[in-house]
Formats: sequence, structure tokens, C-alpha cells
Amino acid sequence: MYKGHEVCSHTVDHPRVWSVPLDQLRWEILEDRRQLEELVGYPVRSFAIPYNWPTGQDWCREFVHGCGFKYMRNSPSVPQFEHPSDFMDWHPTAHCSSDLPALWVSMLQRNYDQPGQLFYVHRHSYEFEDDWG
Repeated sequence: MYKGHEVCSHTVDHPRVWSVPLDQLRWEILEDRRQLEELVGYPVRSFAIPYNWPTGQDWCREFVHGCGFKYMRNSPSVPQFEHPSDFMDWHPTAHCSSDLPALWVSMLQRNYDQPGQLFYVHRHSYEFEDDWG
């Protein structure tokens, strides 16, 4: 299922990251990454934060970067097509259950002549179980 996709660490037990002690959070993140890398056979470079981090929780960005990640994705989708200015505060374009064809057309119409646009779709792997096709 993961072939052709970038797999993100997402913690072992899916806690709200601001509600657990930092040593537990570090274990949650790094153990998930270790297991995923063993499964997929390539480095896991990104972290998808469970839930949404609340306003004023900027410590999370530095903490996750300190765990060795290059990217961090927050949950709310933002229908934009530009690369983020800060890859440790990355919002996807859409969730896979969104109206993807309409968003794709919107991107092509607004940015047809601009190279380097980004269409970032996110989803939990378990959400693909019934409609992977």
C-alpha cells in the first residue's frame, strides 16, 4: 500500500502531542519512525502530527525537527498549491475524501503557467482499506 507514497511518522499510540511528557512523546515519534522504516525500507523524513496542534504550541516544530524530521504536516487542509514557506508547518492541499477532481482543475486553471506547484493529498492508511482503487 505504501509503494509510491511518502510515509509519515504519526506516533505509536496517536496521543495529543501537547498532553504527554516529552520523553514519552520522543519515544512515540522515534519508535513509530523506526517501525515504519523497517517496514518500508527507506528513511521516513516527515511527521504528521496527530490531531491539530493548538495555537501557541510552536515548541512542537522545534521538538519534531530535533527528532530528525525534515517536514511536519498539520491536519487542516488548505486548498493552496504553493510550496510552504516553512516545511515544519506544512498544511496539505486536501484530504483524500475531498473533491479532488475539482481542486485539481482549480489548480490547473489558476496556476497553469506557473511551474513548481504542489498538490498535496493526505490520508491515514486505514482509510484506504475500502477504496484503495
